[in-house]
Amino acid sequence: MNLLILAANGQIARIVEKRLLSEDKFKDISLTLGLRQPKRLADLANNPRVRLLDVDMENQESVSQAVAGQDMIFTAVV
Repeated sequence: MNLLILAANGQIARIVEKRLLSEDKFKDISLTLGLRQPKRLADLANNPRVRLLDVDMENQESVSQAVAGQDMIFTAVV
C-alpha cells in the first residue's frame, strides 16, 4: 500500500511514521512524506520504504502531484 502523509514533520505525523516504519505489521506500507522542507526528515531519506516530497499544502498542483498513485492519505494539520 502507498500512504501519503502530508505535513509529515508535525508531532502526530512523526509518531505515525515511527510506528509504520518500526512495526512488522506495517512492513508492506510505502510512505510518501510531504512537507515544505523535506530536508527536515533527512534521517528517513535512506529508508527504501520512504520517499520525501516538497509539498506546499496551499498549492493545489503541489498536492495533486503528491496524491497521484497513493492508496491512502493521512493529514495531521491542526
